[in-house]
Amino acid sequence: QNTTAIVTSESQDVISIEFATNLRSGVDNNQEQIQTESDQKVTFEILKGYSRMFEVPPNIDTNGILTFKTWPYSFGNTRLCVVLRDDGGTLFGGIDATEPKCWDLIVNPRYLGDYFSFAQSSLEILENSETQVLDRFFIKSPMGLYKDILHNFSAAGDSNFFETEPFVSEFSRLTFKCYPYVFGTTSISVSLSFYNSSDGQMHSHHQDLALNVIAVNSKPSFELNESRIHIEIIENECVTEFCCF
Repeated sequence: QNTTAIVTSESQDVISIEFATNLRSGVDNNQEQIQTESDQKVTFEILKGYSRMFEVPPNIDTNGILTFKTWPYSFGNTRLCVVLRDDGGTLFGGIDATEPKCWDLIVNPRYLGDYFSFAQSSLEILENSETQVLDRFFIKSPMGLYKDILHNFSAAGDSNFFETEPFVSEFSRLTFKCYPYVFGTTSISVSLSFYNSSDGQMHSHHQDLALNVIAVNSKPSFELNESRIHIEIIENECVTEFCCF
């Protein structure tokens, strides 16, 4: 194809693109097939490309189909250069390859509906628990994967329930603390907002985490009334002393 760029979207599958057509092993100055070379076999060679981007490196088969697979959650731009080579050799000044042709392969990020999720859908803690710091509480989070995305996690909850409002650190660590002697069910709403520089758009996604604070029965207690700690009763006196403890 006479193209300067191929644009596709991030995918976890092998991507196939019809890259080249009308493959011929030998042509004259008018780009016509030379019949004596029509039986030669041709192969594509990819000369350069950003290999760390690909789980399955780019390959072009003898039908001109380009296939490749990027690593999960990987996207970006890379420049590829290819030549078409035949098996006729280069004896006596023969030419067995085309001049390199280069183009940009642009893999755009794809917004996933389930952009992040919780490692568990609900959480239980005991009443009067200390500050909760939950590591690795998110899965399928873009942390460390989407280098070209500016993102921000935020969390919110019932202010009557939380002494320390829920918040999420840059390492996907969820932190919160409930008020003493508060129990019952509530939820923590976690949101992810991000700007994707590839499409110039703001995206957002949120999910609610169910939180159940289990009541813990505390031991009973009482104190003696200091004014009644020492009680004297006269022997044989019919006197009843009512004490208030």
